Amino acid sequence: EEDLETIDPKDYPELYPEEDYIETTEEEEDLSNTEWFVDTGFEEEQDPNFVPLWQRTAFNGHMQDRMAIQQVSRELMASGHLTAAILEDILKENKVENVCCLDIRDKCDWTDYMLIADSPKGDKFLSSVADHVGQVVRKTIQSHPTTLSNVPDPRIEGRDGQSGWILIDLGRFVIHLFTPEKRQAYDIEGLWKSV
Repeated sequence: EEDLETIDPKDYPELYPEEDYIETTEEEEDLSNTEWFVDTGFEEEQDPNFVPLWQRTAFNGHMQDRMAIQQVSRELMASGHLTAAILEDILKENKVENVCCLDIRDKCDWTDYMLIADSPKGDKFLSSVADHVGQVVRKTIQSHPTTLSNVPDPRIEGRDGQSGWILIDLGRFVIHLFTPEKRQAYDIEGLWKSV
């Protein structure tokens, strides 16, 4: 492999006539490289409550969503009231779509409610939502062992493959997370409505 020779513009100014090559120090070069993002009106001393624009923007978008998810989770862990409505809120705040709750107490003897939701974001996203729901329910059971003694430890099925369908078994509640294509193909809502 041959070594390529590099040409320094200050050694051969005739090769670079359009550039007025001015020798600069390293400190001047650093200053010129940062001028585009340094606000010249910026004062060194600032309000102790100052939050940069990029952080405010991030907080207003992503962080508010995360805080909302944490809020519902905290409410569930504090109250210990595991209901279909709270699980539905957790699913919605995790950004799954088309959340549907089916009351199947009269049609089934092994569960009371089925929550069905989908997301086009794929299996990894559905798996992370399932993990979040499982962790929240597990922590709630640990926080309220006497009132939630009949709730089994959450079981999550289907997250290891690329099936497009993840099931979370919470005893009285069964949550189905689908990709939109799989939800349409399996039509769980249609199945239970026809029973």
